Amino acid sequence: MEYIPLTSQELSEEVEAIFYLKNYSPGHQTERLIPDGHAALVIELDGKERAIYHNETKDTIQKCQDSWFSGLYDEYLTFEVMPDSELVAVRFKPGGSFPFLSKSMHEYSNQVINGEDVFGPSITQLREALLVENDPMNKLGRVEKYLLDRKKRSIHPTIKETLTKILSNPSIQNIQSLVESSGYSKKHFIQLFKQQVGLSPKLFQRIIKFQQILPKIREKKLIQWTQISYECGYYDQAHFIRDFKRFSGYNPSAFLAEEFDRDNFFPENIDDL
Repeated sequence: MEYIPLTSQELSEEVEAIFYLKNYSPGHQTERLIPDGHAALVIELDGKERAIYHNETKDTIQKCQDSWFSGLYDEYLTFEVMPDSELVAVRFKPGGSFPFLSKSMHEYSNQVINGEDVFGPSITQLREALLVENDPMNKLGRVEKYLLDRKKRSIHPTIKETLTKILSNPSIQNIQSLVESSGYSKKHFIQLFKQQVGLSPKLFQRIIKFQQILPKIREKKLIQWTQISYECGYYDQAHFIRDFKRFSGYNPSAFLAEEFDRDNFFPENIDDL
């Protein structure tokens, strides 16, 4: 597998990484993507369709090809992975995709949308250029230039500050304090946050808080779930279990019995479900 990441200084506030992946064959057919507060743009270069499945029935509900944009999810996403994959992907920082879009981020929440429906014909033109470009770094450079050319607005300073506070301390107990420090009414603040981030601040916080849990579980051989839930800012274990199942599809004990090599992508065999 060839995996080449690129982090641009000019896009450092919006983009976590742009990467090129080639000859990727994971050895399983299906993965769960756990919500993490990040949106993504994917451009496939292998001509293969990928299916998205219903989480419960595992029926195919959508096919993705050419390019697609994934908004923020508030539950796990089940999708097909293909052998010998080749693609370029952009992983946006929380709130980072807003400056490149013409609509509210909330309109893309819990959806994977065809690239042209989000970015217009220009994304197809970019894909065609990537297909004929042989040098991996030049591929990444083309994506970087594309994003720089599309950047027409900035995330609101108040939302940026709120994101910084949540990301640095996702267990913060009182979202109301963030609202009060913003100077906006609660309704206006929530609307602004959803517009630029994609989810309500409370739900976004719960997802980021959940992301704290996974490394804590990996660090410990003997798990005390009450202690883990308390350390991650949950008032009681029931709320902790509810969020764990919603975001990962597992109850905590079942998750502990599995062995995963990545925190946000969990392989599963759809034929066994």
